[in-house]
Amino acid sequence: MSAGVKKVTPDVLIPRPETEVMLSEALSVFPAEAAEVWDVCCGSGALGVAWKRHRPRSRVVLADVSPAALEVAARNAERNDAEVELRMGDLMEPFEGEQADLILCNPPYISEEEYVQLDNSVRDYEPRMALVAGPTGLEFYDRLSRELPLRLKRGGLALLEVGHTQSADVVELMKGGGGWGRCEVRLDWWGKHRYVLLSLD
Repeated sequence: MSAGVKKVTPDVLIPRPETEVMLSEALSVFPAEAAEVWDVCCGSGALGVAWKRHRPRSRVVLADVSPAALEVAARNAERNDAEVELRMGDLMEPFEGEQADLILCNPPYISEEEYVQLDNSVRDYEPRMALVAGPTGLEFYDRLSRELPLRLKRGGLALLEVGHTQSADVVELMKGGGGWGRCEVRLDWWGKHRYVLLSLD
């Protein structure tokens, strides 16, 4: 998948294999050809652009709080002839009053303590704001537990990437928000607990 993303800069995370797994998982659990799909915290736009290439009848919106990241996403969409919409804003703010069929989100999930321990190859070349969530690393999931149910259509799905040690905490947060018909942990190709799948029934 990342082969379709021709451009990254220090303003966005470098697409990783986990992103490709996330796309594969989303395509398998959400077969609809035409749908409203949001890539939230889109960074380089890798997920949303790839989704549009696989499901060209979908309406795809990429959103990020970083103007620089959206510029990179726009260039990648253009290079891939992917007609997508771009919006700037923090998490769900750009979607006030709207709902989606599918929400894909890879938010910052590293704690401040973990960030200090990261390899220099990550800390020196990738944006801190795209990595660090706050003191616990769960801050964005706490917000999503409250905001996602308002932004998904009935029967809609959300797929979140999480840190491989965070899945139980994220599931607990999501169930605390209530209203989910499914709240499941999915594995990546290396057997790690990497994604949380949610459905609003």
